[in-house]
Amino acid sequence: MAKVVVLGAGVAGHTAASFLKKKLGKHHEVIVVTPNSYYQWIPSNIWVGVGQMTIDDVRFELKKVYNRWGIVLKQAKALGNPSGRRCGNPERLCDDRVYRQCTERSDRKSGL
Repeated sequence: MAKVVVLGAGVAGHTAASFLKKKLGKHHEVIVVTPNSYYQWIPSNIWVGVGQMTIDDVRFELKKVYNRWGIVLKQAKALGNPSGRRCGNPERLCDDRVYRQCTERSDRKSGL
């Protein structure tokens, strides 16, 4: 059984988690780590600002969707990577770009 951890539930993380779960199936675990409890479609925020949509029209609760899809949601803030190296400012979520850079450096170091 594989266990895949996706950091962040923005556009990229949410899409990656959903595709991974579909491809890997129920015998493998997909875990999403994000400090957020909602997915929000940011491009539609303008319509909320001008009163054409409500906040609930442009967001949904991640837990409900991930439970239905069989994805594990861990509401937490990622501050580092498995090598123990810190990614950027500890007060900031380690986004995909920063995590990828830290991972690439640690992979080169370990010879992977």
